Amino acid sequence: EFETAEGAQVRSTMRTYFSKLGLDHVDGCAPSTYSKSSYLTSADSFYALYINRVIPELVMTSQTANPQFFITNTASLRSDLNEGVVLYDDIFTIAPFKDEYYAIPSVDGTHLKALLDELWKSPWAAAQVNKRVLGVPEPNRLPHYIHSNITVDTSTTYDVMAAAYDSNIFQAILDRLFPNMYAKELYPTSYTSTSALRVWVQRNFPCSTSA
Repeated sequence: EFETAEGAQVRSTMRTYFSKLGLDHVDGCAPSTYSKSSYLTSADSFYALYINRVIPELVMTSQTANPQFFITNTASLRSDLNEGVVLYDDIFTIAPFKDEYYAIPSVDGTHLKALLDELWKSPWAAAQVNKRVLGVPEPNRLPHYIHSNITVDTSTTYDVMAAAYDSNIFQAILDRLFPNMYAKELYPTSYTSTSALRVWVQRNFPCSTSA
């Protein structure tokens, strides 16, 4: 090894604080790798796991008058969930921001469709279209925003849910399109974007106790 005495001391200090912060706590054991880049129909799609299991099972548990419709940007998960032991450090790497969840209640189905259309007009989405036009292949590229596996019915009213960062964007778009009609509010859950993923892994991906 070529590590200096000073380097060894830094490493030791880092390990000490890593432990003090609980980042070395084993939260579970993932049975396989879930990729944040995989398309939603892929078995290893982390975002499919997130929007179809984590959010409905842990976050969207309050009874509401309307169907709950979750939207998230596809940069919200910052890393893959790798097969094997999952430390709290891994959870924090994937979802570090501890975002609270918000709801925009009673959004008309036609207005929700308009919101989704606007999200697809974002500069990021336009850049992907331009790449395809220029002939750069982007097979199964995830869109910038994804949502609950629900077909929007224009005759239905929805409660639109999102993490704090996204909710600000969605509120601003709705304010522009439909002034003074909607107001976001804190969703009644104790979970944040970090703790929801952590608890879900703890409950669903336990480590085997067999030898």
